[in-house]
Amino acid sequence: MSKLMWSIIISMLFSCGSPQLVKEQQYSRENLKQKTFNYFWDLADTIHHQIPDRYPTLTFSSIAATGFGLSTYLTGIENKYISRSEGAQRVYKTLDALWMLPQGPDSIGMSGHKGFFYHFLNLDNAKRYKK
Repeated sequence: MSKLMWSIIISMLFSCGSPQLVKEQQYSRENLKQKTFNYFWDLADTIHHQIPDRYPTLTFSSIAATGFGLSTYLTGIENKYISRSEGAQRVYKTLDALWMLPQGPDSIGMSGHKGFFYHFLNLDNAKRYKK
């Protein structure tokens, strides 16, 4: 190998910094379960009960996240984070809101078509997010 090649290899070796250690947060299984439940319970929209697709950016909800929220309420009841009555009330309100959302073939102003919901819905009115 030439001197130039050795110089490049040596400078590459010494220019590589040591890996940064990421401080790990220690969570117990119980703590993680509680935090996960709280995400779905606390972030649900108070009118249509949709769950935001992302956090902390609250741009739109996701019908998938809302479905996960419905199953998470069962976990909340089982672990006594909420009462059975609170869970039942939230599930009822969520399903009632979905039932009342507009359905139709139009590309705007609707929440779904033929019983299927668009994946992303606006947080303010639960209608289709963008096109």
